[in-house]
Amino acid sequence: MKQDECTAVATMLRSTMPISLVVVFLAGMTMLASSLAGADSAYDPIIAHLDFLGYQSDMVEQGVRARHSSKLHIVVSYQKGGILLQTAFPGKSAEQDVPKRHAMANGVNLRTQVSRAVWTTEGHLFMSAWMPGLYDKTRFALFMEAWERDSQVLRDVASDLKPYLKE
Repeated sequence: MKQDECTAVATMLRSTMPISLVVVFLAGMTMLASSLAGADSAYDPIIAHLDFLGYQSDMVEQGVRARHSSKLHIVVSYQKGGILLQTAFPGKSAEQDVPKRHAMANGVNLRTQVSRAVWTTEGHLFMSAWMPGLYDKTRFALFMEAWERDSQVLRDVASDLKPYLKE
């Protein structure tokens, strides 16, 4: 709401309502406007944390996209009461040696702590991890450390995955 519109609303309300209700109404409008202006604020500490870890982060429709020169690129979002990390690799073909691809994903999943690798029906490889709750610096740091260990598991089998993934 623009300043002159707020003034007009306040003048109208003053003439019809007690001043205490006008103050409460205007305070509520101010809080609403400030919450809408900071709609991405829930992601601010996550972006700062990722920046500290060397990622270059930006907001995308899915959440925070974070890129790193030597780590897996990730997307971070709030999902189902927690924080979801995801990465994806485009596959060559959904029909290419399905049993072996699934066996490799199962082998990765046996060695990971917080993440799970899955093949989509289109043949793409996804790895994701979910942490319950909102951002907390210590918990998120531990979560990211576990994610990095899990990412190394995926790197360890990269040569086995290469025939199924696009370059």
